[in-house]
Amino acid sequence: LFVCVLSLPFIIRDGALICCLFLATAPLFFAATNQLGRLPPLLFLTLVVAATTIFLDLVLPMERAFGGEDLREIQPAIAIGLGFYATAVAGAIYFQRKYHEGDARFRINVATQYALVITGISTAVIILVTGVLTSQIRRAQIDQVGKNFQTIAENFAKLVGSNLEQQTQKLQLLSEQIPIFREVLVQTNAQYMGDRAAAHELLSSKNRLWDGPQQDADFIMRYLNNPINHTLSRFRGHNSFHKDIVVVDAYGGLVASLGKKPEKLYFSDQKWWQLTWNGGLGNIFIGDPLSDRPDKVPSLRIAVDIVDHTTNEVIGMLSSTYLMGTLLEDIVRFKPDTVDEISMIDASGRVIASTRPELVNTPAWSRLSTTLVERGEADAGWVLGADPFDEAALIGYSSLSTIYNVISDPLH
Repeated sequence: LFVCVLSLPFIIRDGALICCLFLATAPLFFAATNQLGRLPPLLFLTLVVAATTIFLDLVLPMERAFGGEDLREIQPAIAIGLGFYATAVAGAIYFQRKYHEGDARFRINVATQYALVITGISTAVIILVTGVLTSQIRRAQIDQVGKNFQTIAENFAKLVGSNLEQQTQKLQLLSEQIPIFREVLVQTNAQYMGDRAAAHELLSSKNRLWDGPQQDADFIMRYLNNPINHTLSRFRGHNSFHKDIVVVDAYGGLVASLGKKPEKLYFSDQKWWQLTWNGGLGNIFIGDPLSDRPDKVPSLRIAVDIVDHTTNEVIGMLSSTYLMGTLLEDIVRFKPDTVDEISMIDASGRVIASTRPELVNTPAWSRLSTTLVERGEADAGWVLGADPFDEAALIGYSSLSTIYNVISDPLH
């Protein structure tokens, strides 16, 4: 029996309760057959085996065939074994009473009584201490794994954030190092004479030629084929994941476009333009990730301000739609084997990108997102909860960040 019990931790995970259940059968048998004198050494041996099985169950890192929380596959075998044992005990008691009726009365001497009392007290103390230690060891293990998962989440959050920061820096360097941006934007802004109301009216009238029923092809080509477009085309040749690039002046008017033709000629009513303009102070904009492409590759809008360093004034914006394909490939490639899933979710808990493609565009982590918002724990941490399939899971999480926190506000 003891050999069988010692082998259970190699087969069953979290099987301490089942091990103790099997171990309890030995003292039960000796008590039922009036062999009380042999109980003290047997109880001592039983406690040693129980402590050993609990120790093995806690420290073994190996994969076990069955989990302690799901033993449905071996329940019939357990039931048959316990039934067989109960039958054996009942038979032993029956034959003991039938053939040794004169000896059926308990005859326990003082030494045996003393040993049984001491053994009972020791057993209760050991069980209590073992239970407390087991609970503490288990909590310590969970806490350690939770912190490890939190660290992994923070590292991947920095991977994503640093990648986005790098893309914004590429746009900024492009606008700063190529003089054509400043030359064209200064000339374009000058035509509005500093009057924003008149600029909006002028752009609205031009928009009829851009998207009206009678579109002017020559007018449209001014924005789709000019010196800035040639620069943008060369940039995209080396940065193929930047799509639909636009250059916009300080009044929201389109200056140049590469990629999909914009729906309108002006952007002053767009959120990304307003946040990047920032009242003339300039800013970096990183939009909400979207996964509406057929290949489920997430994308988002990035925008940076263009500054005329001779006057330190914001004279325009450079914006693109960035496809996060290489970033998703890095997440899949560097995912540790100890982690079942890594997902990027938006503020509502909708999955934007995941190592499980079937979760993309689903509100799989909405409950976790709601919980973190209620707790005010949006930065980093770990929780015990449920995964998108309602299975118990340990979850590490982190909001996007970068190493130097240069663009922390847009990332949040």
